[in-house]
Amino acid sequence: MIGRLSVAAAFSTLCFLNTWVELAQGRGVYFARFDPLHAVVLPVLCWQLLIAAVVFFLPPRALLVASVVPLGFSALAILRMLPFEIASVVLRPWFWPLVVFALAAAAMIWLRIRDRLLLPSAEEVYLYTLPVLLWIVFQAAWHQFPSAQYQDRPNQAQRKAVSNTTPRVIWIIFDEMSQEAVFDKRPTGIQMPNFDRLRAQGLYATNVLPPAPNTLESLPSLLTGRKVKQAIPKGPRELELRFEDGTTGNWSKMEMIFDRVPVRSGLAGWFHPYCRVLPADATSDCAWTAGALLTGIEEPSEEQSLLEAMRDRFGYQVRAFPLLGRIPGFSPLEVANREKQRRLDWLIARSLKMAVDAELGLLVLHYPVPHPPGGYIANLERADAILGRLTEEVAKAGLENRTAFIVSSDHGWRPGIWSHTADWSREEHRLAESIGGSSRIPFLVRVPGSSFAGTVFEPEWNSVRTGALVRKILAGQVQTLKDLDW
Repeated sequence: MIGRLSVAAAFSTLCFLNTWVELAQGRGVYFARFDPLHAVVLPVLCWQLLIAAVVFFLPPRALLVASVVPLGFSALAILRMLPFEIASVVLRPWFWPLVVFALAAAAMIWLRIRDRLLLPSAEEVYLYTLPVLLWIVFQAAWHQFPSAQYQDRPNQAQRKAVSNTTPRVIWIIFDEMSQEAVFDKRPTGIQMPNFDRLRAQGLYATNVLPPAPNTLESLPSLLTGRKVKQAIPKGPRELELRFEDGTTGNWSKMEMIFDRVPVRSGLAGWFHPYCRVLPADATSDCAWTAGALLTGIEEPSEEQSLLEAMRDRFGYQVRAFPLLGRIPGFSPLEVANREKQRRLDWLIARSLKMAVDAELGLLVLHYPVPHPPGGYIANLERADAILGRLTEEVAKAGLENRTAFIVSSDHGWRPGIWSHTADWSREEHRLAESIGGSSRIPFLVRVPGSSFAGTVFEPEWNSVRTGALVRKILAGQVQTLKDLDW
């Protein structure tokens, strides 16, 4: 009886091993907007109870045939561990128990082969795996407490509202945008009239480098004005920053651009949980949407019942399995594209509302395009459409004459990451080859009434200094090219 229960428990846990390993990484709690305890842990445990109840009554031969499913998901769990740095993996609390178990299992199998030339039965294999599986599940569940930490902090900034004549700045940060893809080597047939118009109306810097190669480090760099060498998630509302000068600190305690300007500020973005990490008085308005978690676990679109969460967990498992994921409607790429568009539409609506709020003197917007999925080249036009809507709505609101626009990116295009994905096209392959290893990003500055419209700035410049530029514009100190002091 106990043996069959143990086999059923091990079988059902292996079916969801990829989910447990992802949760056990511990990084997802920083990026998640939802509560993983209720959205993932509980529905997965419910599925495991149902599966265990069925497995309990399976005869040995049927158990052997059914084992292809948990073995497949176990292989996925192992593969998903590989992208992590070895140093990161070996420090995980579940890693060394797994090593000890693997060595013990190998010794047992070898002894059986040597003595009887027989491999262990399926039941015995499941019994061998149960202790380490329970340990991984415990570690994964432990990372999800306490759930109350997932609430966004209220924004209660008391700074002065801008007057009808005070300069405003809207700083737009598109994710993973390449200078070459937008301007120098724009693909044939791609139209970006709003980028071209802004380039003609302001300063166009051609040789700008990002402060870091990834969003995790680049956004803290841009908002603090200091280059971040490494960023480490420390729970749902904290990011430990390690700067190039060797100093470290928590992002929530850092002075940021919002602290250095006298006007009310707003922020709308994705990926980072800005409204949890930033101090409560950092901005007057804050909105954010999580991207796909680095661990691969999908976020629910809204608060769900247990049955709805179980439905989504089942769908995730189906899409995670390579063969089953080819079923129409279950393709991971299709689901990712639909969810990205939904989140992007929501973020655009929130940012447009902030853009026409005359009381906000500084607005920072971080959009998830042209970042894949959706096709990198196609996403360039989506980014251009967003820029067009922003400039149009600001003009309609009568704020154009005192609103400066800065358009940049957090980092350049990374073909090495995306070339293996399902929506990688031949055109993108050709574009990536023509760009080579360049990490340059586009950088446009339009200041109403300035004299540097149509200026091309060619010297190398790092966008980590953008915060200083913002402060000068808000102080009314940027009218000529010399005022930029670049």
